[in-house]
Amino acid sequence: MGPRTLPHAVRTGNTVYMMMKSLSTLALSLSLFAPCLPAAAFDTGLDAFISGLEGITVPPATVTAVKAPAMAEWTVMVFVNGKNDLASFGKADLNEMEEAGSTSRVNVVAELGVFKEGVKRYFVTRDEDPSRITSPVVKDLGSPDMGSWEELADFSLWARENYPARRYMLIVWNHGSGWVTDKPPSKGISYDDETGNHISTPELRKAMEKAGKIDILAMDACLMQMMEVAYEVKDLAGLIVASEETEPGEGYPYGEMLKTIDSLAARTSEKVARGMVKDYGDFYSKTSRRATQSAVRTAALPGLAVLLDSWAEAALSFPAKDKLRKAGNGAAFYAIDEYKDLPDFMTKAALESGDPVLAERGRAIAAYISKNVVAANYSSAAMPAGSNGLSIYVPRSPTSPRYKALRFAADTRWDEFVDSLPRYTPPASGGCVNPGPWASPEEQEEYFDCVMLLYRR
Repeated sequence: MGPRTLPHAVRTGNTVYMMMKSLSTLALSLSLFAPCLPAAAFDTGLDAFISGLEGITVPPATVTAVKAPAMAEWTVMVFVNGKNDLASFGKADLNEMEEAGSTSRVNVVAELGVFKEGVKRYFVTRDEDPSRITSPVVKDLGSPDMGSWEELADFSLWARENYPARRYMLIVWNHGSGWVTDKPPSKGISYDDETGNHISTPELRKAMEKAGKIDILAMDACLMQMMEVAYEVKDLAGLIVASEETEPGEGYPYGEMLKTIDSLAARTSEKVARGMVKDYGDFYSKTSRRATQSAVRTAALPGLAVLLDSWAEAALSFPAKDKLRKAGNGAAFYAIDEYKDLPDFMTKAALESGDPVLAERGRAIAAYISKNVVAANYSSAAMPAGSNGLSIYVPRSPTSPRYKALRFAADTRWDEFVDSLPRYTPPASGGCVNPGPWASPEEQEEYFDCVMLLYRR
């Protein structure tokens, strides 16, 4: 099971955001949209699903000395911040990891925080017991702040020191909301409800700078695969695996993913990242949920920034800004509807503007992303067309100082472009009626389609 986006259904003005479900309130007030409901809630029965999560037991707090194996090919470090409404899902995912466990090729280590129960580090070992976590606790930390970038860095440094490998993968598990930090309760990633803290996008970079460069950064959280986040950490991870859209409640299929990492351990890091995206797609293709996942090559992001800066230069001199605003409204968007699929936005901007320069530069951007940036992409059948593996921020009103502090904004004129667009206020409800969290997937999909049409008017 897994995380995955903001913990409550929220309206900001007339903005409808799709927020993540919470286990603790699953029977009372789930997310505004069904995609964040656990697929198993529909596929195997909600009662059994919840019972299965709550029935998972963890080992006592006894700390076991686990000798580091010989140099492995990979160390997979999973930062599981369940110090919030996702606590039971964190336990379930650690239990899923035990379906594969550590091998001679792959070390799997996890820091699991559970709301009001403390934080422990595990060396994940294989077992076939779906009801118990049997992996040894190798360090009991008490209850540190898992919303602190320093705690994330400390975990990564500890894992490297104690479980060395030729290559490293860091998976950050929690709620996620992309770069946004100034629209409560949107908080970047890794929300610690005990401390009220979270890790912002610049803080994610600071954690990775302190811990050192890794081969793959994966984010088992909603809405994190976007230009602003990827560009911030581009020099610190070779590949980024994450989702443009919210993630369904089950998050990553850890058993299958870790088995794939082990089977591909001797292959390139890109092969491993592609395998992770494939496993995610294989898992969700068996459900009716909305789901996306992609792998991004960070080495290609500086080139993409140059192309986007050139496009923004032309857009700033284009007089009919209302046409570009219309393009933004019509592009594929996600739970935070100011996040647009980047290639789809370029396509819509070319069509709406009719400007040959914008069209030519937009085509170059879309082609560059397809050829050089996105190594693998999955978009479920339930997703509307237009999810190509990388989103970008197109707000309805001028950007905040926090946005301008991002490295992407500093290196391009994208912020100046979006600031030049006319403000946009979506119409009110438009007759879209939320059928409630217990409605069928078809009814939920009909509601989401209605909302999509509403925000494209």
